[in-house]
Amino acid sequence: KGAGIEKMGEQEILNKKFDPNFHEAMFQMDSDQPKDTVVHVMQNGWKIKDRMLRAARVGTSKGSAKK
Repeated sequence: KGAGIEKMGEQEILNKKFDPNFHEAMFQMDSDQPKDTVVHVMQNGWKIKDRMLRAARVGTSKGSAKK
């Protein structure tokens, strides 16, 4: 956490609701998680306090494949 920079990695993002203010969706995949839940982190995001430096690139759930 040098100079107040915070990493937004798997621990902070995984299994949380997708937020376009902090995440960039790269793909969707079938999952047991509810729709629009972050299920994969491709690239960590970075922020200073509440200001985004780079959004995290993530994959989201498109809901259960079971119908």
